[in-house]
Amino acid sequence: MPRFTSGQRSWLALLLLASLVGTAQGGVGSWTTNGPDGANLQAFALSASDPSVAYAAARGVYVTRNAGASWSIAPGLATPPRALAVDPTDADTVYAGTAVGVFKSTDGGATSALINSGLTSTNIFSLAVAPDDAQIVFAGTNLGVFHSENGGQSWSPASSGLAVNTYRALVAAGGGVVYAGGGNRVYKSTDGGDTWAEASNGLPGQQVRVIAVDPSNTQVLYAGLTISFYKSVDGGASWNRMDQGVVHATSSEPGGIAVDPTDGQIVYAGIPNSGLFKSVDGGASWSRSDTGIANNFIRAVAIDPSNPAVVYCATNGRGVYKSTDAGASWQPAANGLRQINQTALAISALDANVIYATSEAGVDVSGDGGQTWTVATSGIAFPRVESVAVHPTAPAVALVGVQPPAGGFYRTANFGEPWMPSNGVLGDTATGRAIVFDTVDAAVVYGGRDQEGVFRSVDGGLAWTPINQGLGNFSVFQLAIDPQDEMILYAGTNSGIFKTANAGQQWAEVNSGLASSQERAVRGVAIDPEQPSRLYAATRGGVFRSGDGGVNWRRLAAGLPDDAYLAVSIDPANPHRVFVGSEVGGAFQSVDFGATWEALEGLATFPVVDLGVVAAETATVYAAAAGLGIASLELPGVVDTPLPTPTATDTATALPTDTPTASPTATPSGTPTETATSTPTDGAPSCAGDCNGNGAVAINELVLAVGISLGRNDIGACTAVDTNRNGIVAINELIAAVNRSLNGC
Repeated sequence: MPRFTSGQRSWLALLLLASLVGTAQGGVGSWTTNGPDGANLQAFALSASDPSVAYAAARGVYVTRNAGASWSIAPGLATPPRALAVDPTDADTVYAGTAVGVFKSTDGGATSALINSGLTSTNIFSLAVAPDDAQIVFAGTNLGVFHSENGGQSWSPASSGLAVNTYRALVAAGGGVVYAGGGNRVYKSTDGGDTWAEASNGLPGQQVRVIAVDPSNTQVLYAGLTISFYKSVDGGASWNRMDQGVVHATSSEPGGIAVDPTDGQIVYAGIPNSGLFKSVDGGASWSRSDTGIANNFIRAVAIDPSNPAVVYCATNGRGVYKSTDAGASWQPAANGLRQINQTALAISALDANVIYATSEAGVDVSGDGGQTWTVATSGIAFPRVESVAVHPTAPAVALVGVQPPAGGFYRTANFGEPWMPSNGVLGDTATGRAIVFDTVDAAVVYGGRDQEGVFRSVDGGLAWTPINQGLGNFSVFQLAIDPQDEMILYAGTNSGIFKTANAGQQWAEVNSGLASSQERAVRGVAIDPEQPSRLYAATRGGVFRSGDGGVNWRRLAAGLPDDAYLAVSIDPANPHRVFVGSEVGGAFQSVDFGATWEALEGLATFPVVDLGVVAAETATVYAAAAGLGIASLELPGVVDTPLPTPTATDTATALPTDTPTASPTATPSGTPTETATSTPTDGAPSCAGDCNGNGAVAINELVLAVGISLGRNDIGACTAVDTNRNGIVAINELIAAVNRSLNGC
């Protein structure tokens, strides 16, 4: 390879100096999230002494001190609880039952202590505090019941008469009366748990999950079984079924029951996947009472003892709802509960302020770039939503993929109000995993389903036709369309990547370099918008790049943990900047086409399941993070350094222009081949300027910038070094590094 003349070296020096002056950017910002609000709640406890205080258990414990207007994390109760109980005389004293024992806090969750002395089983499933003596506490475990007479300082077995079982239901009625539900039986103690007797006469052989006592008459009990409700009016001596009007969904985890403390005829019952029901005649009949509750998986119900018109409902996914009119209507009361498990996101190409976010709780839509969110799940019966795509020119139109039952695809023409099933003849028994709109004709949509392959619609998703020739019935997790040729699609499946060059008429496997089954478990595919032969794949075995339209793949590992990766996205304005999301937790950025990576700090404990990038003066990255919500991060734009314009007095030889990379051409079989190009074999040129956006231009970034300007994308393999060891890298040393790169190091 020829060396540069002295005049050319002068230009290189000027270029490097210009890089030092002109490419400094602002630093990386911090991740922020404004929702969607919600959490997968496991337990809920309302203070009897101060009903403005309540605790909700998700991955940790949250507390409200303003009757649900806002929630904050209780940092001392970080271990995920299964059960909560509040001291009836002190709103700041709370017990949390976990898989490692019982935690007690006396300062509202700010701090806590593990109080397991005497517990031979620390696997806690239920808790109860005696209403007439706050020192008496009961714990239900997988080995029976334990009780404490000193506020949990020590425990002793309280299982005489109990069968060995897991006790998921406990209620202390006062006066030494305690009820416990274990297996398919109810037990009663009248001596504070010293002895127990079975109280199951009339109950069927279903698992007992919930027991509630009428506070105004402790002889009246309600029991929530697997798929039925029963009532006793004689302290458990006999039971009768009382659920006329209740719609039961098949579930092993029935929701909560609450009895109005001033009127025992009023009862609320939550049924998972069916909703909230209310009885005004002591359980003789029931009717739906959940207008305004977007999630029908009810975990718990609680009534304000000082004002029974105020009722709280804890849900699996949407957090807390509150009614101030005895259940006639409900409003979200989840502000600050940010532990919703997101599954996907989609940003409108026409209006970047419109974002759809899907989760285990349904769909949320934002019209202001994620600052606020509106629940938009109407019409989806079982709202575990896995995928979403937005119409490219009509932001109100979108499609989502849903898990069964009542799964498949759903379509909206009005921002999710409502959604309508859009499966045609496909049926609703398979999850819709992937959706993409055609880049030229938005009436054409492609969808991937679990173990059914890919389908094509030509009417916006109303009717579908299978297009699986050469693909088979694999589960399809990602679909991507070539931005410059709508006939070319890629499908990321649980068996690798498949490609079609004729809109799905024929697919071919393109997996060379994806060796293991984990590497072929593809969860994300992204196509470079400027050079579509360059692809990225996020797999359960790492991150990969292809420079030849998928024919060959190379693993990208520099700076990436050895994790499973679920998402990949490219900055559309700066395609050399690529983002990936890890299943273990965190998002990572590359500014050199994936050659090296750095963590975008702040999401390390949250699995990042999807990513989107909005490019403007700055780039905004959106991450769908399981257990957090939609997080956004503003990054400085990556600015390519322009080549200085020669003047008449300059003696430098004109510098060459960038050599374009030849586009791939498809063979008759649809397998692409690539003509010779000056880019590396995997199609990854280098970046010019402050590539990593850290506010400074590093030596290797200067050398890369030189290569870009000279039309030599392979320059940069040799980094400039301080050869004379004077602590400074001089211009001649930079030029030497460029020459070494030009001559193969």
